[in-house]
Amino acid sequence: MTKIFVYGTLKTGYWNYDRILKDRALFVGPAISADRDYTMYATTIPFLMGGNRTSGDYVTGEVFEVDDETLAWCDALEGHPDSYCREEREFLVSDGRVTAWVYLVPPSRSFADVRWLPDDGVLTWSRFKVGDQVVNTISSSAVGTVTDPCPKPGFVGVTFPGHGERSFPLPIGQVVGISLVELDDDEDYVEDEDGEAAL
Repeated sequence: MTKIFVYGTLKTGYWNYDRILKDRALFVGPAISADRDYTMYATTIPFLMGGNRTSGDYVTGEVFEVDDETLAWCDALEGHPDSYCREEREFLVSDGRVTAWVYLVPPSRSFADVRWLPDDGVLTWSRFKVGDQVVNTISSSAVGTVTDPCPKPGFVGVTFPGHGERSFPLPIGQVVGISLVELDDDEDYVEDEDGEAAL
């Protein structure tokens, strides 16, 4: 078995995890890089570069154990060795340090102005996942549930009570028309007669 570190759509809850790792990999646990030398760029998916020892950041993700066949599936998904290069790096998990493969883009690749900003020196990519609750910020305060994070490239599918599923585009760095919401215990969302939700 081989360990891999994933930081994007192969993480649990995302669409490529469901396609490739869900029934083929052993989840080791959440992880963070041992070295602070990473730079991340993101459009609808993340791109990670290593080797930036002067102004790099840590990166978080998950470590899995995979067999050779599953590793080959991951290589095909990531376009190794052309689009991404698989490199062995050190990561910290709950019970210590592990060596795992990670898919990095070559430093020669240009991404213009789509750099993913760190939070206190830590890079953590996220995107909508199935089951996330979102609010329609354009037409109403309706609360919906993400039912398909990738119904077609660059879109997310959300089901609103009484209105079925709608697709929203995923431009660089944001989602048009919807945003994640956290429903606290003291906040009650109720539907009106039209199926809309309001506080």
